[in-house]
Amino acid sequence: MPSYDIQTQQEGNWVTQTTEDGKEEAIATAKRLFGNKACTGVRVMQSVTKADGSIIETEVHCETRVISASEKIKSSQIDWAPPPCKELKEFYELPSRRLIGRVMRDYCDKMVVTPTEILYNVKEASRVQDRGTIIPDALNKVAALQGEGDVAKVKAREADLNKRTDEIIARARKADRLALPRIDKSFSAAIKACRTIETQGEDPLYVSMVVLAKDLSGVRNWLGKLFRLCKLAEADKDDGLALALLDGVIADALAGSVVQDILGYQANLGQALCAMVDLAEGKLVPEKSDAGQAAGIINAYCGAGKFPASRHSLLERVHRQMCTGGPLSRSDPDKEKDEFKRVMDRLTKTTGLYSGPETAEALTMRYGRLLEKGGKSGRIASFIGVFFLFPDRTSSAQYLCDIAATSYAEDCAEAIEEKFDTIANIRTFPELFRSTGPLKEKMQRLSAAYKSIAASVFPDAIKTKLCHHLNYLLDRFVTESQMLEKMDAPAGPVKDRALIMAQFCATGILPPGKTLDRFRERLIALMASPDFDQKFMEGAADKEQSQKSLNALKQLLAKTAA
Repeated sequence: MPSYDIQTQQEGNWVTQTTEDGKEEAIATAKRLFGNKACTGVRVMQSVTKADGSIIETEVHCETRVISASEKIKSSQIDWAPPPCKELKEFYELPSRRLIGRVMRDYCDKMVVTPTEILYNVKEASRVQDRGTIIPDALNKVAALQGEGDVAKVKAREADLNKRTDEIIARARKADRLALPRIDKSFSAAIKACRTIETQGEDPLYVSMVVLAKDLSGVRNWLGKLFRLCKLAEADKDDGLALALLDGVIADALAGSVVQDILGYQANLGQALCAMVDLAEGKLVPEKSDAGQAAGIINAYCGAGKFPASRHSLLERVHRQMCTGGPLSRSDPDKEKDEFKRVMDRLTKTTGLYSGPETAEALTMRYGRLLEKGGKSGRIASFIGVFFLFPDRTSSAQYLCDIAATSYAEDCAEAIEEKFDTIANIRTFPELFRSTGPLKEKMQRLSAAYKSIAASVFPDAIKTKLCHHLNYLLDRFVTESQMLEKMDAPAGPVKDRALIMAQFCATGILPPGKTLDRFRERLIALMASPDFDQKFMEGAADKEQSQKSLNALKQLLAKTAA
């Protein structure tokens, strides 16, 4: 049975990037790779193994192009920059690399290079320098933002950035002259090797990143880079240091155009943003992706919490595109608000907005685009519109706490205070919720709102009033519905009664206050009853597991009482 190697042209040589079993699939992959304007050529080679072991190779598809070395690439416009880096090591950290990725987005996408490669590989740094004014332009834009408009500060900041750039390149040039190891099957092995070689006083971990950057620079297409990084991550899945470093470089790549290949076909921007959140949570369906195994690995590792930098990169991109991106529903403008609501729902969890103030600000800015109303009045209208779109008032309360920590706080101060009155005027627990759902989830939402209010920037008088009101609504509901009495009905099995009450004593379901105290006291009374342990174990098919449950219950009770 034939196999098909998909190869890309790199500096005049053909390098195999991946292999497919089917001819049509292989050609489709090749065409997708050739869609990157920085790719100079792709071809598909059919390989057939004969009975005597020899291999016959036949070219079944080939496309090439010539890219002018003088093609103009400019630095990108940016409207925000993190605080200035004070030490050289900060320039290599994630916030700095994200800034490099934004201000040099056009260059990175066209040349298929990550900020990590530019920082650690002297050849990649030299290629950027050869592009004329792109580095000076980028540094000027960053300095203008970090200098906050003060002419003297901007000039001083630009001079410092130029000095640091020279230091970064000189450091990479020095490391390039070392007897560097190569990466074979795992990055962790290269890290260990860098600790044994002569580094001329350089940090072995820095040298390890130089090795990784050189390795990646040999792959000149985004899917190939991701596949390489993900294969290394799989090999080092139990090595925390190697995995964290690889995650950082994958996060660099996810800020670029390759994320479209990972997500696969999406009907519009709204659906694409929801898919990015799915990927950040590890809930993307990899079969729909164009990135094959790499998509599955990123999805799984984000879901398992092993790729926090990649997850952050995806969510930051969602927020950025909500603030500045194109229409959420380009093909059908009438559905723009529907798509906004879809994204808003996806960014709202039981515990609140996905990334707190960042999500609140992104949603409010996007809603302002729907209203097409500018100035202070437009910002207030946007805030009010988002407030009333939430499916329940507990989420609205958390939104108030989050928006108060953003640039909207000053313009919307009076409107925010009025909306707190809206929540304070709710008379019953069910009125807090317009959405349907399990009672336990509603209590979790109320508890999350309580905690957000208690930790907010609002005056103590407002926080005390609202927290007390939420507790009052909850306690009144529990009392009138006789919820606790039904849970702890004497006719029910002791084990079931204890475990269900324990669930409501667990952190996050009930807020601190009278209701939580009542649940805890009722559970303590039940566990203090004669022969509780014996009755808890009665009828257990698995005695060992039941004993573990009993021990966990006692530990929980001790923890909640502390």
